[in-house]
Amino acid sequence: MKKSSYYLLLSIIPLFFPIEAFCNTVDALPKTEKSQNNPKNYSESEAIDFFTKNTDKWKSTNNFSLGLQYFYGDKVSKNYSRAVELFTQAANQGNARAQGMLGVMYLQGQGVPQDYSKAVEWFTKSANQGNDSAQYLLGTMYGSGKGVPQNYSKAAALFTKSAKQGNVKSQQTLGLMYLKGDGVIQNSSKAIKWLTSAANQEDAKAQAILGLMYYQGQGVVKDIQKSKTYLKQSCLNKYQDACNVYKELKY
Repeated sequence: MKKSSYYLLLSIIPLFFPIEAFCNTVDALPKTEKSQNNPKNYSESEAIDFFTKNTDKWKSTNNFSLGLQYFYGDKVSKNYSRAVELFTQAANQGNARAQGMLGVMYLQGQGVPQDYSKAVEWFTKSANQGNDSAQYLLGTMYGSGKGVPQNYSKAAALFTKSAKQGNVKSQQTLGLMYLKGDGVIQNSSKAIKWLTSAANQEDAKAQAILGLMYYQGQGVVKDIQKSKTYLKQSCLNKYQDACNVYKELKY
């Protein structure tokens, strides 16, 4: 074998928190719910009529829901500017998911000029209400130093809150932090714990890293069968680096 398994492990762990690697915001966004029992395609006027009922109780929810329609172009034409307007209304009414979506739009410059400080502002409001996606995304901002001074410890604290709610991206990232000792004391056992939680939710990168950790016996008892299983599953989940490593190790 030309490369040591430790080198291969490091090669599939990205540098800490580049936005491109850790902040795949589209995957973290709430999706519009499509009814299984009513596949009808609605006209724009019907969709707008449904989501703009003028009741105080549902006002923020309806603004948020209609905003999602415009964001994704689901049943209405995609319109980021209109989505921003609706999310802003809902966010100012205290809707945590709308606050998170506004953070995403400022982060990515969709419908508004890109503004990391504004993104942090809205992610913070949403995260303080317990939104696990916002906690993850705010963690990436602290980890990358976008809109705030870089602070790995704050990032770790946010990922921990999010991971405890089952957020797979936070679990994977927190596992990497414990593996590398970024923002936390290096701890292989905690790395295994969080990476396993993410792997059990079919996170391909977590599966690949676990595969190499079991191959090396890093933080766990060496187990070639588990190593093979995790790397194979990661490859099946279309993580090409895992496919390459699986071939390289020649089980």
